[in-house]
Amino acid sequence: MSPFAEVSQGIKEISNWLWPIAISMAAVGTLSMALIQFVKDLAGWRQNFQTARIRKWLCDKAEKFSARARGFEQPQQYLTWEFKPSDEDVRRSLTD
Repeated sequence: MSPFAEVSQGIKEISNWLWPIAISMAAVGTLSMALIQFVKDLAGWRQNFQTARIRKWLCDKAEKFSARARGFEQPQQYLTWEFKPSDEDVRRSLTD
């Protein structure tokens, strides 16, 4: 028997022994992932956690915004902006 045939035979023996184990491990992994996902969907933990985090984040942002807004004496002056061109600006725009 040639060395190549011996190596080939050894690989076949290992793969014949290894395939059933690998398939069993994949099946157990798939079933456990499906069970975990089912429990997560049924319990709603993630949705409750995310809702609480978003509410906290929004409240923090609203408090910061209201604290900044209270600092303005006349908020209207920051909401409107008027541009009054000088005579030089008007002359330059007409000549261009």
